Amino acid sequence: MKPLRNNQVPIARLIPGKPVHWALGTGLLLALYVLVDRQVGWLFVLAPWQQLSASDVWLALGLFTLSHLCRIWRIHRFLGSTAPTFAAVVKLSLWHQFFNNLLPMRLGEAVFPVLLKRYAGTSMASGFTRLVWLRLLDLVFMGAFGFMLVLWLARLMPATTLLTLGLATLVALTLFLALLPINHLRKLRLGSRPSFLARTWAMAIDLAPATAVLRVQLFILTAVCWCSKLLAIGGVAAALSPLPLESLLAGAVAGELASILPVHGVAGAGTYEAAFAAGAMVATNETATLLAAAVNAHLFVFGATLLLSLCALPLPTPTYREQTSL
Repeated sequence: MKPLRNNQVPIARLIPGKPVHWALGTGLLLALYVLVDRQVGWLFVLAPWQQLSASDVWLALGLFTLSHLCRIWRIHRFLGSTAPTFAAVVKLSLWHQFFNNLLPMRLGEAVFPVLLKRYAGTSMASGFTRLVWLRLLDLVFMGAFGFMLVLWLARLMPATTLLTLGLATLVALTLFLALLPINHLRKLRLGSRPSFLARTWAMAIDLAPATAVLRVQLFILTAVCWCSKLLAIGGVAAALSPLPLESLLAGAVAGELASILPVHGVAGAGTYEAAFAAGAMVATNETATLLAAAVNAHLFVFGATLLLSLCALPLPTPTYREQTSL
């Protein structure tokens, strides 16, 4: 039997992972199931879904889809001339998000460079470096958004003042990214010899968004992506929970930021709920209410991601070898 080429091997076999990762991830998932069952009860958690209106579901799904469309377009713009077909970028983005939500211990991040290598022929190192740049944009926006939300919840200033401060912060971050001296950073040398650190730095700068216009475009897409996703999560959680929207948005921000942690369960179980509940705790200390809101928000995120990923299955995605032979 001939060995499978990289572009023929199932994705799951190309993702690194040790039994301990799956043991810990499965343990967190089971622990969450038992905690909900004993502290709240699954019937109590899932009962509000029966009263959820179709319009609320479609609105949330629409916002969630908009978030993914912005994410897809962001990847396509960032890759530029090295991008595969647009259908391949759609599948790359949706499958990356699905596996990132499904696999424990951040193993799903490996799907991005794996699929980029399969569809565009780039190296794993190049794919990982591009992913780091995208994650930095995510972290910059989410950090600023979370800080503004904390100020709002703390009632430290009037709403109009806070809105003005938020817009000023957004403009300042956009200008900072536009004026980032990439060309000067490219000339910076780390040591006299081509060490691993120097090579890594050179690759990171070479693969950075090259122009000010591109960096601004990517940041705007990042902002729209996260705003629509957080509104979708917060809207669904508000329809299923008595908690106020602003506290649920704080929970959504905390839950999404928790996804950068190296330890989380299968399907993100455990850490997402803990972070969501901690973020939303400003409104109440009732464990049952917080836990139910966190679980339902997480169920929506995972279910919507799964649905969009299934929609991407029929899309044609020629491998890099097939594309270059056309």
